[in-house]
Amino acid sequence: MKLDLYARHKKEYAAPRTPAVVTIGAAKYLVAAGRGDPNGPAFGAAVGALYGVGAVMAFARAHGLRPHGRHHEIYLSDPRRAAPARLRTILRHPVR
Repeated sequence: MKLDLYARHKKEYAAPRTPAVVTIGAAKYLVAAGRGDPNGPAFGAAVGALYGVGAVMAFARAHGLRPHGRHHEIYLSDPRRAAPARLRTILRHPVR
């Protein structure tokens, strides 16, 4: 089942034709926070990571699971020795 936040919360996502104050309900968000050029490679990588997390959440929902707890990172390569393109990490997301 696809989760369409725009359809569910259209008043919160659609821009009105004139300036307006909107009240947004409490929610949890995935965020890419940082500094620097939003068109640079670091920002692109952060946004790509958010898409990856979204795919994991969609997969879990499709299989009747839901996230439970914090993710675990397992570093397979040493950043002091490996080139950035060769770094490998396993992300595990606990589910119920």
